Formats: sequence, structure tokens, C-alpha cells
Amino acid sequence: MKLIYENITPPKKRHFRQLSLLALMLFISVSCLHAQPINDDCEQAVSISDPTAYCSGKSEFTTAAATDSGYGPSGCWDQISNDVWFEFVARATGVNIVINGRNIGSTLRSPQASLYYGNCGGTIQELECQTDAVNSGGVALVENGLVIGATYYIRVSGRGNLAGTFQLCVTNFNPPVTPGQDCRTGAILCDKSAFVVQSLTGSGQLTNEGRGTCLEPNPGSQSEDQSTWLRWTAANNGTLTFDITPLKNGDDIDFALYELPGGIEDCQNKKVLRCNATSCDGPTGLNLTSQDITEDFNCEPGEDRYVRFIDMEAGKSYGLLINNFDNTGIGFRIQWGGTGEFLGPEPDFTISPLTGLRCDQDFTVTDISVFSNGNIINYEWNFGLRAIPDQASGKGPHSINYSSFGDKFISLTVTSDKGV
Repeated sequence: MKLIYENITPPKKRHFRQLSLLALMLFISVSCLHAQPINDDCEQAVSISDPTAYCSGKSEFTTAAATDSGYGPSGCWDQISNDVWFEFVARATGVNIVINGRNIGSTLRSPQASLYYGNCGGTIQELECQTDAVNSGGVALVENGLVIGATYYIRVSGRGNLAGTFQLCVTNFNPPVTPGQDCRTGAILCDKSAFVVQSLTGSGQLTNEGRGTCLEPNPGSQSEDQSTWLRWTAANNGTLTFDITPLKNGDDIDFALYELPGGIEDCQNKKVLRCNATSCDGPTGLNLTSQDITEDFNCEPGEDRYVRFIDMEAGKSYGLLINNFDNTGIGFRIQWGGTGEFLGPEPDFTISPLTGLRCDQDFTVTDISVFSNGNIINYEWNFGLRAIPDQASGKGPHSINYSSFGDKFISLTVTSDKGV
């Protein structure tokens, strides 16, 4: 038994373990040389072992010399003759897939990408499709409702038969409760797992909470266009960095980071710590190398979209206002770094028996979650692909069986009386 994945669903938290049922299998390996990419067909899809926060090298993959895999064009593609394939096993219920080509200096000019569920060589179902119809050099898609433990396929090609090198980034996440548009209704985070906010619409009831910061271009002007808020409390003393990446290539995402002096509800007395409103293209956030603490409007010499990290203090609360200045309605992906952690419940469970599991045998999962800052009031279990039952609620313990061999994934989501 080994811990396989832990993720965050603001204002909830999930915990994952992996177990294997006994099976006897015979493998025969045949090596062949191909002129095409190794993942030219669905059956040879490149496997992404950890899709929770994966990004390949800048030009690690290519569609050059790829051939038609025989599945026909996806629903939004113009044609197909040079597709390549990837696969991953879902560890959470949402996924964000980004293909970067010419937009980051690789050579694929107009990428196309689709997500499938099913069996290679058999029936596969298209779940989502995106194409770079404006020749921006990048494309992104988001899909929710994935089955934990199921295998999904990513298909990449070039619009207009164009071929070239590209980067693939995958974030498999638990979709957060839609964050509030005002500080007082902002989502409360309980750990630093990556996630995606799919859309940003309007600026909430308090439409100018960023006034007095770099988000306000001129005194008295509007500081929010399409915004959202995230809040958390530091669990320890430590550094904090983050990367905010727009889901639409070219969108201008800005932010202001605050300390909430009186606790996580103290939005009235918030104090700005960092701010970035530069119009330079690309991700933005905090990092360990930048020395400035503010970048104002326009893209001026020396601005790199990043400002200096902060040192969080245990027990102090913080708020992050994120704004899409371009008003496209499209959201962002956020990933966290640094040595500081967020305060929240610690979901955990045991499995019995640990060994000797068979298809005709039930096993038991028992909750051992803890939360030192409050009480856990809700438990949601997801036992993954071909589980009987596949879901349960309540503390348990719960008895489970599976109708198939192989690796199985179990998730536990807990909610506390503190809203985290």
C-alpha cells in the first residue's frame, strides 16, 4: 500500500491511496524501429505517470512524421494526418490540458487537441475538443466529471496539416467550489494542490476592492473587471510562491496579495503585500528570484510578470485577488510553491486487509482523519473505477469490492466546520 495522491477541493480536501488486486499476466515485448514518433498511434500513447501537475520540456514532443491514426478528425478539427497520442489515469475529477507550440518558441504553429475516454483499437468517446483557429500557437481545454482510476487519452495534431514540436502540460485536479468574487466570499484553501478556475465573470458586489493598489491604473478608476478571491491561513512559518497561468493564451491576468490582519474574515483591514498588473504576456505570480514587489500597468523594461515571494507566518491569514483585465470570461490555472503550508484538515484512512486482496473478497476502509483547528462535519468517499459501491458518505467504516483487477484509486473528501 502506498500513498498515491493528495489534492484540494476548496473548501474541501481529498486524500488518495492506491492498492493492487492480485492478477497473473504474461507480457511479450517486441522492439521495432519507426520513422514516426513513438506515440504515432493510440495503442502506443505516451503514458503520463503523474498527471496532477505535469509539464513536458519546451519542445519535447513533435507531430513531425506522424501519420493518420485512423480515427478520423475530432469534432472541432479541420482535418487529420499527423496526430500523436498520450494517456493518463485520472486521480481527480477535472483536467486542464495545455498545448504550447509557437507561442513559447517551439515550432508547432496551430495546435489542435482532444480528450477521449474508451479503449484504443475499440470504441473511444470524444469528451472535449479545441483547435487554434487564430494561429496563436497554443491551445487549452478543460473537462470535468472524470472517473477516478479510469484511463483517458489526449490526441494532438496541427491545424492545416502543419507539424512541429510542442510542450504538453496536464493538471488533473478536483474542481474547486466556485470562488467568490468578493474577499468575504472568497474560497478558503486548505492545502497547496494545483487547481483550475474555469471562468471569471464580473467583479462581485464590491466592485473596487483592489483600489489603492497597482490594479487601479488611475486614482478613482475601476480596479476589477472579471475577478475572484482565494483565502487561506498559514500552517507554519515559510515562503510562498505561486504561478497563475491564463487558460486563454494572451489573456492579461493581474493580482494583488493581501495580509488579513484580524483573521480570514478580516477583509475590511486587509494590507496589500504584493501586486502585479503588468501587461506582459504569459504566467504571473511570486517567485524566488524577483526583487520587486509591484509591477504596474503596461509592459515596461525590467518587468517579467513576477514579483518577490513572501514569508508567511504561522496563524496569519492571507487573501489573493485575481483579475482578468482582458474581460474574456476565461479563467486560469494556479500552482503553489515555497516552504509554507496552508492550514486545513488532514484526511487519511486505513485499508484492511493490506495484502492478499482478491476479486471475491471485500475489504474495509476506515477513516483516521484529523483537524486540530475544528471539527470535521462531512465525509465524501469515491472508490473509483468498477468499485462496489463506487461512492459513499459518512465517516464509515465502509466495505468495498472491485469487479476488475489492477490498480485502484480511492479518494476521501472532508469538510470542516471552519469552511475548509
